[in-house]
Amino acid sequence: MSWRSRGRTLALLCSLATLPLPAAAGALEKLTTERIAADPPLAGVLPTDLRWHPDGKRLTYLRKSGGGFDLLALDAATGRESVLLASSAVTIPGEASPSPLPLTGYAWSPTGDRLLVARGDLYLIEERTGAVRALTRTS
Repeated sequence: MSWRSRGRTLALLCSLATLPLPAAAGALEKLTTERIAADPPLAGVLPTDLRWHPDGKRLTYLRKSGGGFDLLALDAATGRESVLLASSAVTIPGEASPSPLPLTGYAWSPTGDRLLVARGDLYLIEERTGAVRALTRTS
């Protein structure tokens, strides 16, 4: 880069620095230690429990949504994200007041059509319907 083009670049940067900020910039939230530690995180909601789907084409993971964690899939070829199971739709069977079944620590069946989740008891979840079947009953 020649001195002349460097001078032009410097002049352009200086002129951009003098432009007024967008109106939205005035509404920025003040960064405090409380905000840094608060929800939602400043970096956004990060996925957890990443696992390859048995079909080898999708990466599945949990993402916080409302009071639970939804199971999502990311198509490795297209980058398209889809919700496989909404946490609100997966409930523990046989309870008088159905409560959501946390999906953390899930394991895929070899065919990829079901999930195994351990929460004191073992539960089998149909991926397409969200139907839950208790495999054990300890209490």
